[in-house]
Amino acid sequence: MTQDPYRDRHNTVDPYVNPGSDVLKNRPGFRDAKALAAFEKDCVAMRELSLPKSTSLTPDSYRAVHKHLFQDVYAWAGDYRSVTLFKANVRFCHADYIDKEMNKRFEKIARDPRLLPQAKDRAAFTNAVGEHICELNSIHPFREGNGRAMRAFIGQLAHRAGYQFNDRKLDRRAWLNASAIGHIQADYKPMQAVIESGLSERQLDKTKQQQSSARQEKLKKFSRSLRQNRKKQDQGLGD
Repeated sequence: MTQDPYRDRHNTVDPYVNPGSDVLKNRPGFRDAKALAAFEKDCVAMRELSLPKSTSLTPDSYRAVHKHLFQDVYAWAGDYRSVTLFKANVRFCHADYIDKEMNKRFEKIARDPRLLPQAKDRAAFTNAVGEHICELNSIHPFREGNGRAMRAFIGQLAHRAGYQFNDRKLDRRAWLNASAIGHIQADYKPMQAVIESGLSERQLDKTKQQQSSARQEKLKKFSRSLRQNRKKQDQGLGD
């Protein structure tokens, strides 16, 4: 989302936004929301392919996920936001408390026995992930890209526990609805159901090898495209 409804109504100036618009400041310098949205979508999709499958359960690792995904789009990728965000008159965690709340949440994640690889209880795993994701959503640590960082993190947790997670199977409306209910009502069940819909057992090695080859080819094409885009920007030919 590049022209989003999260801006803090109580801030006279949002340092993340281009003056006189709702378009977030970005590395390529796009001022058109549609152009930025298309560029962001392509970049994040390609970066997802090279995202490490394993992760340590720390706030720094979570920030690294966000930075990896959005490094080509935003200079502040991986940094906690400095403004307070609202959506539909409901406020997310105040910016001053993000660091403290992230530390507290990841202490709970790291100690949660339901997430251990040897637990082998899919229902318990799904329940645990749904709970922690709802709480991470309430913190909303980044100015943009929180949903995608959360879904990428679910994939890492799933891999760690012996599952795989495909966010393309998720119903977008169900995800948004579950996020809202988890944040406003502290009811984790809808999010747990959404996560279960994208969860499956780990694939066979042959299938993974085929997918890996396809990912490598996509990454090569993406790298070429990114270099060409940056060259155009340097020459003043970008949007």
